[in-house]
Amino acid sequence: MTYEINEAIPILKKLLSKEKLNIFVGSGISIDSGIPNWDGMIDSFLKMASEIKFSEDKDKEDVNKLFNLANQRKGNQRFNPIEIATVLRGKLDSCDEIHLDTTLAFNTYENWLSETFHSKKYNSKHKIITATNYPFILTSNYDPLLENAAFDQGYTTFGARQSFDYKDETEILKAINNEVSSIFHVHGKSSKLEIKDLIFTKEDYNKIILKRYPGFSFALRILFSRYSTLFVGYGASDPHLEEVLEELSEYFPNKNGDNGLPHSFLVTLRDKNDLILEKYKERVGVNIILIDSYEQYEKLLEPLKNSNPRKIYEKRSKSKINRR
Repeated sequence: MTYEINEAIPILKKLLSKEKLNIFVGSGISIDSGIPNWDGMIDSFLKMASEIKFSEDKDKEDVNKLFNLANQRKGNQRFNPIEIATVLRGKLDSCDEIHLDTTLAFNTYENWLSETFHSKKYNSKHKIITATNYPFILTSNYDPLLENAAFDQGYTTFGARQSFDYKDETEILKAINNEVSSIFHVHGKSSKLEIKDLIFTKEDYNKIILKRYPGFSFALRILFSRYSTLFVGYGASDPHLEEVLEELSEYFPNKNGDNGLPHSFLVTLRDKNDLILEKYKERVGVNIILIDSYEQYEKLLEPLKNSNPRKIYEKRSKSKINRR
């Protein structure tokens, strides 16, 4: 189904009041903080790769050759930034210097991570999201802005200790089982992001994460089977969103428009929506919430926070125990 904001808010409020709504945060939420969206990150990565100084002539030659070929493709209108970024990531990962903290190559990569993700300040949307009583916050973003916003608002345990990435399989499953509100970085954190772990495509996600960390994949199945999910900060065809939804549809086929599982909600721009998109998202059990501009995110998120604010305690289960 497709909803206007005023139609969606009561539905989402009801789910929140039952502690049955998670939020999945995409790069669009961090743009106001100066962090690039997905396309921008690809461009930024390519620029960083072009500036790496290798001491080994062979590595220098190989990287320069790739960039020369990329520039030739630009002239022939065959340039594919994802393709060249994927090839470069593999080449850079094969260079010993990129992994040695005494080299210029390593420092160039680390400085890129810091300047792109660590040096930014969270914005009002990060504050609203972390101040809302979502059982779990998931994000495909590498940046720590959600944690920083949570910590500065007083959710010290939630912000500092209950933040995990896909490598923390056991901790994530414990948090879900014990109902401890947490932030899950489904693509990893910039604070421990090796170059080989950068996610550019759905195939990367499958190869780097799902196949190597089956416990994390299992955790996602639990979350999507128990909770509805509100997707914010994603383009309608964002590959980071698509990979999660496709994975979900493989786990839980949505036959005849309904598989009996919790529904998800995707916030998208009105001018990006049409019948084809609606039918495509319906296939994977996703409802659409229309906004006219990205500034309207807060119009949707603020009422949810006001109706269900986060309390400063460690476990959501405490509130349940008090009601029994």
